[in-house]
Amino acid sequence: MKKLLREPLLHFLLLGTGLFVVHGWLAESGTYATDSIVINRGQLEHLAAGFARIHQRPPTRYELDGLINGTIREEIFYREALAQGLDRDDVIVRRRLMQKLEFMVQDIDPVAEPTEPQLREYLQRHPDKFLIEPSYSFRQVYLNPQRHGDDLQAAASGLLAQLQRLDPDEASTRGDSLLLEHRFDSIDADGVRGLFGPGFATALETLPAGIWNGPVASGYGVHLVLLERRDAGRQAPLREVSEQVAREWKYEQQQAANARFYADLRRRYDITIEGQESTGPSQALAAELRP
Repeated sequence: MKKLLREPLLHFLLLGTGLFVVHGWLAESGTYATDSIVINRGQLEHLAAGFARIHQRPPTRYELDGLINGTIREEIFYREALAQGLDRDDVIVRRRLMQKLEFMVQDIDPVAEPTEPQLREYLQRHPDKFLIEPSYSFRQVYLNPQRHGDDLQAAASGLLAQLQRLDPDEASTRGDSLLLEHRFDSIDADGVRGLFGPGFATALETLPAGIWNGPVASGYGVHLVLLERRDAGRQAPLREVSEQVAREWKYEQQQAANARFYADLRRRYDITIEGQESTGPSQALAAELRP
């Protein structure tokens, strides 16, 4: 008997029988989908058109067969995943479905193009969103801290004295090499922050114009700076930011449409939170939407 239990053929037969029983149970319980799959002419045209957009030519018969087989494989796996409940309790699937529903709302309730009075009203309500930042025109000469070491401050002082006597166009021949321009014309504060860092941009707010100043620190090291012009920030008129205002206005309107759609759906549900008193649809919605 012990010899028989150790027989590999017996193990193989028992495993095969178990798989057969499990397969039959799944089929009877509806876990395996048995619906037919039809690839219609419209789907074929869609597959061919998608291939042509990518490859700039129609697919060959062999390539189209591959696309069809891929679609069938996807459909079978999709149905089996649904049949086995793999879509449930999956955060990624839930969020993706929520996104698709929101996109559907945008198609059902599209936002109309704003009128000029609507854009002006939006600009008046949100002036801080559309401020035009200060801009600067300046020249800079770089000093590399690694090259000068403990003598950096002395080197900066000596070079600053030289620059005061030179024509500004000659300044580009002084200092250490840096993969940035020596002169910047009308670059806004955000651009300065992106290139040199926030401390450098802050320094430009108060530097006296027309003379060389420094050293001014940046993410690269230190610079001697000649501020040529500083244009103060200002409130943007609609003609200069109309596209940006329209974009923000449409986004706000779409968010409002999404909120209305959700509110309509939300009223259909009674929400129970364990450990708290059950609330009716109107009470729960009011609590959730309360600012």
